[in-house]
Amino acid sequence: MEVHTHTHSERKKWTHYLWEFLMLFLAVFAGFLAENQREHIIEHKRAKEYAKSLLIDLQNDTADIRKASNYEILVDKMIDSLVGFVSRSNLSQKTAQLYYYIRLAGSIYTVDWNKATLNQLINSGNLRYFTNPQLVNKISLYNTTQNIIAIQEQTILEHRLRAFAYKDHLLMPQYVLAFSQLSIDNLIAGKKNSFIDSLRNADLPLQDQSAVYLKSFVNAVLAEKGNIEGLVLRTYPKSIMEATEIMEMLKKEYHLK
Repeated sequence: MEVHTHTHSERKKWTHYLWEFLMLFLAVFAGFLAENQREHIIEHKRAKEYAKSLLIDLQNDTADIRKASNYEILVDKMIDSLVGFVSRSNLSQKTAQLYYYIRLAGSIYTVDWNKATLNQLINSGNLRYFTNPQLVNKISLYNTTQNIIAIQEQTILEHRLRAFAYKDHLLMPQYVLAFSQLSIDNLIAGKKNSFIDSLRNADLPLQDQSAVYLKSFVNAVLAEKGNIEGLVLRTYPKSIMEATEIMEMLKKEYHLK
C-alpha cells in the first residue's frame, strides 16, 4: 500500500504582508508625488508663458498710456488757448486761429489696451497659475483701473462728439480741410508745418450765426476738462504705477528680462 505524504506550504508571517502593503503604498505614493510634480512643472511653465505675454502687453500699455497723457495735456492747453482767444479777440480778425484751436481742442485719443492675455487670465480662471497672491491682487487692481480709464475716456468722447456737432455749424468745410494735416501727434513730436503756421494769422470766413455755435462748442469742450485733468493727474499715473509694479514682480518671480 502506498503512503501519500502531504506537503504543507509554510504560512507567511504577518510581517511579510505588512511589508508588501508598505511596498505597494510607497509605489502608489511615489506615483502620486511624480504626477503632482509633473503637474506643478506644467503649471509653472504655463505661468511663465502667461507672465511673458502679460509683460509684453504691459510694456505696450504703459507706452500708449504715456502717449495718451501727452496727447490730453496738449488738448487741455488748446482748450485753454481757445477760451482765451475767444474771450479777448475780435472774431472778425485772425479767424484762422479759431480753425487751428478748434481742430486741436476737439482731437480724440483713447488708450489702445493690450487686453488679450489679461482677459484670458481673468475670464478663463487661469489667473490661478500665478501662485503669488500679491501679484494676483495687483493684476486685479490694474484691470479695474483699465475699466475706470475706459469710462472716463468715453465721457470725454461724448463731450467731443457734441462739440463736433457745433463745429459743423461754425466753420466752413473747405477751410477745415486746409487744417486737416494738423495733428496733436505732430505737435507732440515737434514737427513744424510752415503752411499751417502762415495760415494761422489769416482772416477766414465763418458760417452764419457762428457766435452762437462758438459759445456752444466752447462749453462742450470746457465740460471735458475735469475728466481730462483727472486722467492726466490721477488715473493715467495710477495705471502706469500699477503696471510697472506688476512688470517688476513678473520679472523677479519668473526670471524675465
